[in-house]
Amino acid sequence: MEKQKLENLVNNYYNTWLEVQEDINSFILWLKTTADSLN
Repeated sequence: MEKQKLENLVNNYYNTWLEVQEDINSFILWLKTTADSLN
């Protein structure tokens, strides 16, 4: 039972981390396009 809880925790953390990375990539892309339009 404890092993299952641990696996769920790790999976949740990993999925959250992937989502955060996607958000960061989107933000960086937005910054680049904004900077390009200002030049």
